[in-house]
Amino acid sequence: YYWGCRTIRDDDKRRSCMFNGGDSESRPSYSPAFSAASYGYELLFNQTMINSLPVLVSAVNSAILRTLGGGVIEPSVQVLPKTDAEEAKASATAAYIASNVGALMVTLAFLGVPSQSMLVIVEERDNDVKHMLHLMGVKVAEYWLCTYTFDLIRWVVMASLGTVVLTLVGAPTMWRGEMGLAGWLLMCLFGVALHPLAYLLHFAVSEAKVAQPFWSTLTLVPFFVLFTIYFIFASPFIDVSQGVRDAVSYLLMLFPPVAFAAGIQRVGESGADIDLAGRLG
Repeated sequence: YYWGCRTIRDDDKRRSCMFNGGDSESRPSYSPAFSAASYGYELLFNQTMINSLPVLVSAVNSAILRTLGGGVIEPSVQVLPKTDAEEAKASATAAYIASNVGALMVTLAFLGVPSQSMLVIVEERDNDVKHMLHLMGVKVAEYWLCTYTFDLIRWVVMASLGTVVLTLVGAPTMWRGEMGLAGWLLMCLFGVALHPLAYLLHFAVSEAKVAQPFWSTLTLVPFFVLFTIYFIFASPFIDVSQGVRDAVSYLLMLFPPVAFAAGIQRVGESGADIDLAGRLG
């Protein structure tokens, strides 16, 4: 740009100076780091900036319109709204993250429940309750069947209350109608799979006071690690083949808490898809 023209304060004189190629005392001076376009103002930008060329072209065109129109035409920039594809992609990404976070919270809320059952069983073992029941004619199979039935009834009640709470405070499309029924069934099946695991692990507990810490160590820590791996491999953000993605996901789902969290995450994504389809018409 012309340094002589740049110092002129009057707009008309500066435009005239620029159209005439600068005054007699100045020479064109170009800096490799900056470019400029001046029709009544100076625009400086770094050439390495990714939007430098579009910004320059837009500024020059706007200045020409104002000059030719005598200031009557005032160009403006209007940001275009997102297309349906862009909106769907953004919504899918947000739904994936939100559904995983929701699945993590729901799983953690229910994962500690079987530790109470383990604690009761260990206390009964330490106090020879099962031996006393055996002397009273209660068979071992009957004892375990009654214990399992009672724990499942308690679990179903808790799952029902949890579904009601999530329906009231959570996403309506996820916890109402078919999605709500699917989420409730997943919670019930989670208890069916988790309590036998607690019964088996109670044999490794020496005393009742370590039952709950023992359960938490063997379930919470592996769940966090495995679910993080599942989140990474199942996400659309990494470039892996579908075969590897499915193989890792199915292998991790052999651990009941991960399978439950993955199911809740799928329910959340399906609910978000239904909500997005309704908003897009």
